[in-house]
Amino acid sequence: AADWQSVDFARLASAEIEAVARSDSSRVKISGPPLLVTPEAAQTLGMILTELALNAAEHGALSVATGKVHLSWAFPSASTIKISWRETGGPE
Repeated sequence: AADWQSVDFARLASAEIEAVARSDSSRVKISGPPLLVTPEAAQTLGMILTELALNAAEHGALSVATGKVHLSWAFPSASTIKISWRETGGPE
C-alpha cells in the first residue's frame, strides 16, 4: 500500500469492512476469484466498501445480531467484473 502498487481486492475488502464492522466482521463472508486492482481503483472501491459497511452496521444486516453480509465478485465476461453485496437477516 505504501508503494502505490496494485492490491488484492479480497484483502482490501477485508481491511475496509473490518475497520468499520470490528467485532461484527465475523458475520461478513468475502469470496471471489483472484483480483488485483490498481491504486486508483483501490481508493474508490475502498470508499464504496466503507460506505456499504457503515450502512450495514447502522441500518442494515450488521445492525442486528442475526444479520450477515456476503461480498462476492465474478467475471461474467473478459471485460466485466460483477461485484455483489448481499445482506440477509437484517431489518426489512
